[in-house]
Amino acid sequence: MSWMFSIWAAGALLTVCRGQDAVHAVRSPGENGVHFIPGPSLSASGYHLCVRNTTRTVTFLAVHKVPFSVTKPCGGWLLWKTCTVTEYRMSHQTEYKTVTEQETSCCQGYVRVGRYCTAWPTDHFGRGRNRFNATVIVKTDYKQLVSEDGGLLNHTRLLQTMVWGALQSNVSIHYLDSWPVYPYRTATALLLHCPFDLLLHNVTSKLHLLLKDIEEVLSVTVEGQQTC
Repeated sequence: MSWMFSIWAAGALLTVCRGQDAVHAVRSPGENGVHFIPGPSLSASGYHLCVRNTTRTVTFLAVHKVPFSVTKPCGGWLLWKTCTVTEYRMSHQTEYKTVTEQETSCCQGYVRVGRYCTAWPTDHFGRGRNRFNATVIVKTDYKQLVSEDGGLLNHTRLLQTMVWGALQSNVSIHYLDSWPVYPYRTATALLLHCPFDLLLHNVTSKLHLLLKDIEEVLSVTVEGQQTC
């Protein structure tokens, strides 16, 4: 499954094939620039996931036996003698009940993009003093990204949120550039401003977790810059 295919196309296909009932956000000309359409379930290996108890009212069709009385011949020798007997008919009625379920969704401040959660702002949580250049290659077609309305923007926002989730620290992330890496791969360069306690080997080892947790990530390279 490609990176942005999970954002646009796979959602509708998986919903039809698997009967899932999730939604994800893509950019559109609608209200607030976000439009929700059916999509696949959130990836359990993603970041910024919260489990909440949700309550909803469901309707169901209940079937009840309703008694009624009828007069029938009692039988036997005296054919004119009648008896009152009780019979039943089935009655269908729409009823309501409240159910509580656990639902995994994006934490507050994040929105859903495909199978992952992302924050709309492009800079995260202040600035640090150590600077690193990170290059991430993901499994998606660069031409498709730039041809889709908001495709590259959604891609970079999602990638920035993934990086911040892997580092789990007070890091500021800035988008630099994206370019094609054939066949059907996209490389993206990010500038990271990190606290002093995050050294190059710490950042590298944490970002390499993306290779394990996010199936679309193919390569992560981190280089240090001069401390400022």
